[in-house]
Amino acid sequence: MNDTRHRIHDLTHQMFDAAEAIVKRIATPPLDQPPVTTLRRQLANQLALSQFCANNRCRRAHCCRGEPLDCLHVSLPLLPHALVERLKMAKPRRRATRPILDSPRDLRP
Repeated sequence: MNDTRHRIHDLTHQMFDAAEAIVKRIATPPLDQPPVTTLRRQLANQLALSQFCANNRCRRAHCCRGEPLDCLHVSLPLLPHALVERLKMAKPRRRATRPILDSPRDLRP
């Protein structure tokens, strides 16, 4: 009888530990998500918006060196609707292994 109580006690603690681990996993956000600014800058760089940017530093560096949201507000309405939808569907990656655009021809209307 004493062994049964001891076993029930151990199982109860294991269940509490498992429940606590689940709650902890749900409560903390995943750490592998890059900040939104980083995703915007990656998108601006993949679209090569630096060559049209008003910021001289961006044009000289051939990549975004300022606030990417400004360039995206100007350029996204000018892009074809199909390309914008494709960009929305693309999953964010920490390191881009290939560009979202297959070729510069994808920018043409």
